Amino acid sequence: MAKVRIEYDGRKLKKNTANLGPRIDRAAAMIVDRNAAWGQGYMRMSAPWTDNTGAARGGLFTFPQSSGGHHEITFSHSVHYGIWLEIANSGKYQVIMPSVRVTGAHLMADLRRLMELL
Repeated sequence: MAKVRIEYDGRKLKKNTANLGPRIDRAAAMIVDRNAAWGQGYMRMSAPWTDNTGAARGGLFTFPQSSGGHHEITFSHSVHYGIWLEIANSGKYQVIMPSVRVTGAHLMADLRRLMELL
């Protein structure tokens, strides 16, 4: 009959679990930053309108924010007529919400992979 013996250092286990929260928070912040950059590129590449000056496409930005376990990405236009691109013609030229959906799916997949590594 085989015997299995497990030995561990309880102090090391306690220390590693105490640091788990901040480590996850730092990893989540990096994932949010990476996905924000990806989302900005996706918006600029997939904008459905024809650009005459390049201002609207070049004015699409994402802003990642991470603070105290709270992480978010803001998607925005920097041109004054950006809102009309989103709502005119029943949303025919919208780019922000489709980009939020696609970027959100990528972000969640990355967070799932992070949790699987724990």
